[in-house]
Amino acid sequence: MSEKSIVTVFPFSAPGAARGQVSVADISLVSPNSLEQFAAAHWRFGTDATSLTEPLNSHVLTPAIAPTYSENYLTLANAAFGGLTSDILDSNSMTVCLVAQYELPATSNQTVLVSTRTASAGNDGLLVYIDSAGVIHYDPILASGAVNVPLVAPALNAGDWFFLALTADHANLQTRAFVGGGTLLQEASDALPANPTHGITLGNDGYFNVNTYKTGTSFAELIYFPTPLTHDQVLRVYLRAKLRLRDTAGITLV
Repeated sequence: MSEKSIVTVFPFSAPGAARGQVSVADISLVSPNSLEQFAAAHWRFGTDATSLTEPLNSHVLTPAIAPTYSENYLTLANAAFGGLTSDILDSNSMTVCLVAQYELPATSNQTVLVSTRTASAGNDGLLVYIDSAGVIHYDPILASGAVNVPLVAPALNAGDWFFLALTADHANLQTRAFVGGGTLLQEASDALPANPTHGITLGNDGYFNVNTYKTGTSFAELIYFPTPLTHDQVLRVYLRAKLRLRDTAGITLV
C-alpha cells in the first residue's frame, strides 16, 4: 500500500548538517482533526451515541449494553457482554488499531480489549485481554490450537492511555501485534484466527457471558484498515494518533 506523507509544522528550521531528532512535543499536525486517509473505518469516540457511527464509510458499532460517554472517549459497561460489535469481519486481511485506557481488572478477572470470539463459533477468532496481573495478552485461536502470548508493552500505570495494533495477513499466514512504544510481536502459523459470523468487537460481546470476562474499558479511537500494515506503517499511525489526541482531546498516549 502506498502512503502519502503527512505534513508537519516544526517550530524551527535547520540546515542539513544541523538536523537531528525532533521531539514529538515539537511537532504539530497541520490538520489535527484529520482521520486516517487510508483507513476503511475510523471511530473517534465521545459526547454521545452518534460517535458509534464512523464518518468514512458509515460503519456502526452496536452496543449490547449502552456505554457511557465523556467528551473525548466512551466507557463500556462493566459487564460480561458490555462490548461494542462492528459489522467488520476478521476473515480477510486487515489491521485494527485502538486507543484504550489501561486499568487493572479485579482479581481473577480479565478485561477484554478486542475480540471476535463467540462460544457459538467454537471460540474461533482473536482475543486480546488484560489479566489480573496487568499483563496484556494476545490470544488467537488457530488451526493448531490457542496461542497465548503476553505482549511487550511500555510501562503502564492505571489511567494511562495506550495504542494497540493487530494485523492479519491471510496471504502469508502471519499476524502481528504491537503496543505503542513496545516491541513488535510477529507470529507465523498454519492458519489465522477468524470468526466468519461475528464482527470485530471492542470489549466482550460474545465470548462467554460470565463476569470473569468483563469489559468496562474506556476507548478514544478505533481504526480499521482492509490491509495488513507493515511495522513502519503501524508506527506512523501510532505517532499520528499520539499527535491527534494530544492536540484535539487532551489525551496523552504512552
